Amino acid sequence: MQKRNVPNKVTLQPTTVYGVTKVFLENIGHYYNQKFNLDFRSIRYPGVIAPYEYESHGTTDFASEIYFAAAKGKDYSICLSKDVVLPFVFLDDCINGTVKFFIFSKII
Repeated sequence: MQKRNVPNKVTLQPTTVYGVTKVFLENIGHYYNQKFNLDFRSIRYPGVIAPYEYESHGTTDFASEIYFAAAKGKDYSICLSKDVVLPFVFLDDCINGTVKFFIFSKII
C-alpha cells in the first residue's frame, strides 16, 4: 500500500457527529481568525493510546484491546488486513506535544 498525504485544501464531509464537530470547530476557528484576527490553532492527533482501559469506539480500540488482551493472557483477533496502517500516538506524547505547541506558539 502506498502512503499518500491528504492535501490541506480538501472538501470535508464527515458522516459522524464526531467528524462533524471536528470540522465545525476548525471552521469556526477560521471564521474568528478572519473576522476578528483571533489567533486560532488546532491540533489533529491520530488515535491516542492510553495506559489504562477505556472505550473509545475508534481506531485506538484495536491497539488498546490487543495490549490489554495480551496482558491478561487472552487471544485477540483483529479484522483488518495486514497492509492496513493505523496511526497512533501515546497519551503522554500527546500531552507533551500539546504543551510544547502552546509554549512555542507563545499562546500562553
